[in-house]
Amino acid sequence: MRPDAAEATVATLTGAGFVDDQRLARGRALALAERGWGDAAIEARLAGEGLPEPLVRQAIAELESEARRAAGLVRGLRPQKAWTLLQRRGFELEAIETVLGALDESAAEGLG
Repeated sequence: MRPDAAEATVATLTGAGFVDDQRLARGRALALAERGWGDAAIEARLAGEGLPEPLVRQAIAELESEARRAAGLVRGLRPQKAWTLLQRRGFELEAIETVLGALDESAAEGLG
């Protein structure tokens, strides 16, 4: 397909509402958040999928707070295990500390 024909096709599909990066970013961000991923991981995933950075940031801003999502994810876990899980899932340090409190150095040694 010629580049000008491809651009015209995308423009037509966009105008008809079939191509909507904003809707895609929102839907993907929500799906990843519901699967237990933090904002940093969601941002990296959506950027890797080629979505524009402003749309990614807007989609993340519309999600339930990261601290609230983190609290639901680690309910019932020991603090060290919860801390490790949240770090691996891309939750920001501030959200982790909001949910678990700051771990002192002796507790942090067991995070491995």
